Amino acid sequence: MKLKITFIFLMIWINVASGAQPTITNTEPEIIDRNFVRINILNSKLKNKSLINWIYLNRPQEKEVISYNRIHHFGRWINDRDDKGCYNTRAKVLIRDSVAPIVFKADDRCNVSSGKWLDPYTKTVLTDAILEVQVDHLVPLKNAYISGAHAWPYKKRCLYANYLGSDYHLKPIDNNENAKKRDDSPARYIPSNKKYRCTYIKNWLKVKSLWNLEMTLTEAAAIKKIIFEESCNVQSLRISDDEIKQHSLFMKKNLDLCPSAAPEVE
Repeated sequence: MKLKITFIFLMIWINVASGAQPTITNTEPEIIDRNFVRINILNSKLKNKSLINWIYLNRPQEKEVISYNRIHHFGRWINDRDDKGCYNTRAKVLIRDSVAPIVFKADDRCNVSSGKWLDPYTKTVLTDAILEVQVDHLVPLKNAYISGAHAWPYKKRCLYANYLGSDYHLKPIDNNENAKKRDDSPARYIPSNKKYRCTYIKNWLKVKSLWNLEMTLTEAAAIKKIIFEESCNVQSLRISDDEIKQHSLFMKKNLDLCPSAAPEVE
């Protein structure tokens, strides 16, 4: 029975992705011998574009991705030279997302010491910014690098690492949960908070689509499985023209936020 339900769900998938009313169809794309997936929002004329309208690609993995180095390819947290504060990106995320007044380190007014953060991955309440909190890149830097960021100039990779154009790209979460997630895609990591899983997948797909990052077949299959098992509303898995425009404007405005040259690795 479960196999039959899964088959029907996959048949419905394609029509939903195109914006049509869900009906059973036999046009599930053949993905044999195709090893990459790209979210196809560029060719859609809908104001709310489907995040599950995918293109399946067949090409070899570039050899250069093997040489990934976090600091050399994405840099560190940066401080915007044009703002009047001394806060780097991490501090700005902590200030933005705290639901209680922020306390700064006594000997360093630029770094956050404590506040109150609600980790959506675990439903944990965090208060110690130094010992309990990590700022998580929703799509981890290494995953982004392998998925297409290796071909970007350093300035764009640095901007990705420090992106504040949405409230889901960077998220304060529990330090231990961040260590558990590592650089994994939904194929190997999904938040323990079941009520957040559909939102996590939706935001994962948004980041991948906005930055034109690809997915592996394993990653794409895991996302489909999670959507089915968690009964996510597939009609809500969309990104609006306004969000795409907002992203483009942020990119243009912050084009020179990062230096052109990557930092040297010792």
